[in-house]
Amino acid sequence: MKKEIASLINYKTIAAIARKYDLNPNRLIRLDGNVNAVYEYQDHHNPMILRLTPSHRRSFEEVLAEVDFVHYLAGKGGPVTDVIPSSEGNLAEQAEHGLTAVLFEKAKGRLPQQADWNERLFYQWGKLTGWLHAHSCSYQPAVPYRRREWWEEDLLKVEESIPPSETLVLKRAEELMNQLHSLTKESNSYGLIHSDLHTRNFFIQANSITAFDFDDSCYHWFINDIAIILYHSLTRFGKPPGRGKGEREFASDFLIHFKKGYETEHHLDAYWWKWLPVFMKLRRIAMYVFYHQKLDFTQLTGERARVIAQTRQDIENDLPVTRLDMADWLRLE
Repeated sequence: MKKEIASLINYKTIAAIARKYDLNPNRLIRLDGNVNAVYEYQDHHNPMILRLTPSHRRSFEEVLAEVDFVHYLAGKGGPVTDVIPSSEGNLAEQAEHGLTAVLFEKAKGRLPQQADWNERLFYQWGKLTGWLHAHSCSYQPAVPYRRREWWEEDLLKVEESIPPSETLVLKRAEELMNQLHSLTKESNSYGLIHSDLHTRNFFIQANSITAFDFDDSCYHWFINDIAIILYHSLTRFGKPPGRGKGEREFASDFLIHFKKGYETEHHLDAYWWKWLPVFMKLRRIAMYVFYHQKLDFTQLTGERARVIAQTRQDIENDLPVTRLDMADWLRLE
């Protein structure tokens, strides 16, 4: 993917985009990005982030729907990096080679580190997530475009990504998708979510957290945001999650403080918290699809090959992602 994006971009392309925002192209420094081209605009007083999205990743209309949501959240005083309009007042700009450009404020602070993994971070993380969900409930798009529904996302294009020979993986995925399609959609539990709020998509500063990178935002159940957060938090104990020593105790402690923070902003019925393990299985399938979409299976390292093989086995055996029993946890919580 990085090579595909790089082939679309040269200095002329960057200079043309920079002119749309009255920026000096020589001050744009390329950052790492898996699916988009991302640049930091070096300005000591006002650093910014320029993101270029290729059309095979997202259409211009999809990007515009994303940034409309982000701009709405920022307008509500939310803990997000706002979109900076172009010199013509547009939240997104079309560029050559099918690229869509968006300029964002750069979040203040830094990525969380090992020393930050404590009750305060979990509480703030929950509060941030609850705030996003509360405001998603009242969000009405100001543009005539919508983000995708959850099952339309690339990471859930299972049959297009998983080899037909993996019949049991395909069966488990179909069973899970059918199970989720049976759930109700209500405004206080279903809406536009971040869908990737792990620790590389927010900065911390003193007592605040600022979220960014809404590129995966889609319409989904709110509990899915929480499932993704917990899934990736548990990878600290081993990849894929599910076996690490102390993992169950961590999951319990994490959710206690996360839920306290979450409920200062939004309330989810206990019914949805009980569904958390099911949505974590959905994330596991999405990660397995990601491996197939992004990696060359003939060039896997030993550790990566082990993780992928174990993920496949866990899906086939329908194992829980965490040994924490949510029904018991809710009774004790």
